[in-house]
Amino acid sequence: MPKAKLSDLFVKRAPAPKSGRVEYFDLAMPAFGLRVTSAGHKSWFYFYRFGGRLRRLTLGSYPKVALKDARGMARDAAIQVAAGNDPAAERQKERAAAPGSFADVAAQFIELYAKRRQRTWATTEQYFRRDIIPAWMDRPIESVTRGDVLMLLDKAMAEGKATKANRLHGHLRKFFNWAIERGFVETSPMTNVSTPGKAVKRDRVLSDGEIVAIWKAAGDIGYPFGDIVRLLFFTAQRREEVGSIRWSDVDLEAGLWRLPTTKMGRAHEVPLSQAAIDLLEGLPRFGSYVFSTGRAGDTPVSGWSKAKRRLDASSGVTGWRLHDIRRTAASGMARLNVPPHVLSKILGHVSDGQGVTGIYNRYAYDDEKRRAVEAWAQYIGHLIDPSGSNIVALREQAHADQA
Repeated sequence: MPKAKLSDLFVKRAPAPKSGRVEYFDLAMPAFGLRVTSAGHKSWFYFYRFGGRLRRLTLGSYPKVALKDARGMARDAAIQVAAGNDPAAERQKERAAAPGSFADVAAQFIELYAKRRQRTWATTEQYFRRDIIPAWMDRPIESVTRGDVLMLLDKAMAEGKATKANRLHGHLRKFFNWAIERGFVETSPMTNVSTPGKAVKRDRVLSDGEIVAIWKAAGDIGYPFGDIVRLLFFTAQRREEVGSIRWSDVDLEAGLWRLPTTKMGRAHEVPLSQAAIDLLEGLPRFGSYVFSTGRAGDTPVSGWSKAKRRLDASSGVTGWRLHDIRRTAASGMARLNVPPHVLSKILGHVSDGQGVTGIYNRYAYDDEKRRAVEAWAQYIGHLIDPSGSNIVALREQAHADQA
């Protein structure tokens, strides 16, 4: 079982053995690897244990499935195993379903993949139902070509919606990789289709006056979106993660919010300030989700755009996005002298920006994180009510942490 640091160049140059096959296990992800046969065929695999047995999952062939995508599939399989599911058995069940039309396969993708593995599945479903499925509704999935994909992406770009085009590209790439895994198609029309829109790096940080205006507007629109906005300020987490938080993820007694997975594919613990706990304790409970627009509380919120327009109208603040709250909170805590490595842990970043040191440093900084979010919550409290808050700026403690 040779081991190798798998890279695009290594995979491309990996020689075929004289006979049989050879399997290279990835140094970065030991259970994941590349198989090369004597005929030169290359495929991806992932090993895992389920029910006491060692199982093997084939993830697709190279170059149809790129290294980056294969690694993502392996991470998804690991998450599935951790959740008590057998990826190989799930695949057999899914292959038994008739492919049908594009709409049929897309519906299976939402049910069998997005809802099981994505906390933000409601956003994925919205893109499919609003933009993707209507484009190829009754067509056989294998009839969708690269040209069809480019037409859909070009349409979004022509409308001046580069961000939307980029997200459509990401959803379609993941969908067709999943379709290859399940045997619905042999190749992906996303092959050699580049991300269409140039990513625009945003640096919008809300001023203190804008924070106050948006905070008060959040109170005007109320539950659920107004309370989501306020929790965004307190926690500095992503919109999709706050919007899909479940009561089972929250331990109010311990003052902790545990995210099973984040956008980065990792578990993450978020300390809750007393103000955040008070907010959560005051919310209605009528389902599994903390915030829901469904009557039974069994689905995450939807209707972000409409809620954002209401916030703009009520606050008078324009030219901002909900994600700017996360940047604003991070910048605010930095002004309170929260060290970068602690701030990185609060934000749930994979690396804290310290290179090799960051890779090996696994200290969670739980106490430092809690002091930081508490100080930030008190800072917000002072902005809202200057006469009623006692701010703890954290400066002395932050200097002590850095010493």
